[in-house]
Amino acid sequence: MPNPLFLLVFIVLATSRPACALEQSQQPSQQPSQQQELLSLDNTYATPVPPRAPFIHNRDSIPDRPPVILLWETRQEYSLKTKLDTSDGSVEITRSGSSANIVFGPEYDLQVSIPIDYETSHYRFRGMMGLTPDGRYPLLDAEQLFLAPNVEVAINEHYGAFVGGIVSLAGQYDISSTDSASYGGFAGVRYKPDPSLTLRAGLAGFTQIEDDVLILPAIQFDWKLDERTRLSAEGSELRLEHDLDESWTIKLAAAWEMRSFRLDDNAPIPHGVFRDQRIPITFRLEYVPHAALRFETWAGLQAYQHYQLDDPNGVKYRDERAEPTAIIGLSVLVIF
Repeated sequence: MPNPLFLLVFIVLATSRPACALEQSQQPSQQPSQQQELLSLDNTYATPVPPRAPFIHNRDSIPDRPPVILLWETRQEYSLKTKLDTSDGSVEITRSGSSANIVFGPEYDLQVSIPIDYETSHYRFRGMMGLTPDGRYPLLDAEQLFLAPNVEVAINEHYGAFVGGIVSLAGQYDISSTDSASYGGFAGVRYKPDPSLTLRAGLAGFTQIEDDVLILPAIQFDWKLDERTRLSAEGSELRLEHDLDESWTIKLAAAWEMRSFRLDDNAPIPHGVFRDQRIPITFRLEYVPHAALRFETWAGLQAYQHYQLDDPNGVKYRDERAEPTAIIGLSVLVIF
């Protein structure tokens, strides 16, 4: 269940001391009178102090965006070798991904986004596997293609609505799209009570390969705690970010990841399903030299890993957990 959001109202009190009109003594004197000393002191307090310039990170240095923008990202992640709990086997994983998102009308009341993501997973299982009938590794390589076109409409200054669809193809390389496809959709509302908080909330539902339809809350928010610190959530990931300066940002992130791959004819269970769930917790460092270019690297822990092998009808054959292990990764994002 999503955590409740508590809004903080920041009140800034600006105070100033007005200059006083003091009468000077009519008697001439070589030394300044007490009234003149008070006037000098009061004028010192009345001297205006230039306001501090607001902090602007490089990601926000170009506020006006064109009618159409394209975002392109590439990423690489490596999970170090770890032992399986109930067998003598081990596993390490390398993932490579690339995504693109074309956005129409980013500054208008009607916005259309077409995000697409492609990812490959390379599993290196070693030793005797208790997960499969013959002790072989369940799979070596798999791929996933994810498409989620969506539309968002602004109703007024504070409210909006969004709706979108989901198409996913996931399996080993020679699997047909009909055997590896999942479909779904999502819809909800957007609420922006002030410039520091944007909240999107709704429901998402999609089919799974040889499994029941999954219904989840569709929650996304971006909460600016101060001019340098933000708390955000998108999908199943939660992030706390702090800008060190105009270019560098540190982040703490936690996520829940789930992948299901259709297996081919040569798998230990032909046409079965391999399921992979994990909870990564990472510390991230982002470098933004320009509003249109971002580099990010991360290191952390796969705090939870669970693997499951199902038969072609979705009946579980066996499952296995892996011990926590370290992860490292990097990504590059370019905005056109």
